[in-house]
Amino acid sequence: MNFRANTLKHSQPTIRGYLVLVQLDQSLGDGAFQVVFPEQGRLGLRLKGGWRKPEVEVQARIEKLRLRSFQGLIPTANAVSLDGQLGGDLRLGWRSGQASCDGGLSLVNFSLHESGAQGPLRSPQLQMTCKSDRLKIVPSSWSYGPYRATLAGDVALNRTFDLRLKLHEPGKERE
Repeated sequence: MNFRANTLKHSQPTIRGYLVLVQLDQSLGDGAFQVVFPEQGRLGLRLKGGWRKPEVEVQARIEKLRLRSFQGLIPTANAVSLDGQLGGDLRLGWRSGQASCDGGLSLVNFSLHESGAQGPLRSPQLQMTCKSDRLKIVPSSWSYGPYRATLAGDVALNRTFDLRLKLHEPGKERE
């Protein structure tokens, strides 16, 4: 397995606005930072939590984050090519034993190719939206060599899970 230490091409990322606040008397913690990848996008994260009654909230803001910069993070026996762009605002939470979410993410022009494979795994766009306890995956097209697939889903957090994958093989159709 190869794991490349030089994971980011181009200039090194910079971290801005790092903040951590811990309130021991209230059993709370809060932290935030932003990582800027020159010409490759930016990632902002905020984490709030409490440990007396387990609760956590994670907020992510992702702006035009190019996946190509991270292809070295994928441990694999063969060379990997990763492409696409990720963006969106998403909040995930856990309080009183219940999960919640708000926002969405979008992945455009995704491509993952490993040398020796029969072709790249591709999707022109994958969108995920979330509101309260409802997570939706908007129908998206995928391809891998001669195979075609459609992925869609609807998850009621804390209750139901409905993920649909329709696979099209030349001359056959499967669900």
